Amino acid sequence: MSIKPDEAALASRKRLRIGVDVYQDYPDFLAAVAQWIHERRYPPNSKSKSKGARKRRGLACEVIRAASNVWVGVGVYTVCEIFYLAGMDFLSICLSLFMLLGIGLSPLLLEYEVFDCASRTARLCEAFWAFADASQQIHSYVQSPSATLYLTI
Repeated sequence: MSIKPDEAALASRKRLRIGVDVYQDYPDFLAAVAQWIHERRYPPNSKSKSKGARKRRGLACEVIRAASNVWVGVGVYTVCEIFYLAGMDFLSICLSLFMLLGIGLSPLLLEYEVFDCASRTARLCEAFWAFADASQQIHSYVQSPSATLYLTI
């Protein structure tokens, strides 16, 4: 019985406790994000859910960058791209207005403003997956023989 490369990668990630890959295992990524949001809002040492809730007034982009076990691979540039992509809706993409209007989630939003809003959280997760998908396509293009020939000329 042979193991597919994706299954092998998932097994080694779990063994090394690296975190969930948004591209290869999106449902587990969403579960990890939900658990992370809950733990950020209600720390494990708080006794009451209502009295122990954190204020969470830090910048959402900083909090995401610090949570490298959930938002794997998100750094200073990636978080800006994800926030930008999360603000694009279908109409603005169709009309190509997002380039003119600068539509996107503001990187100055606070943690509670992003993660207490289901719509913003969902758009952020979807934007992260879309970014990972685009990265996979670019990576496969760069590794193709025709791209190597083009890059060496």
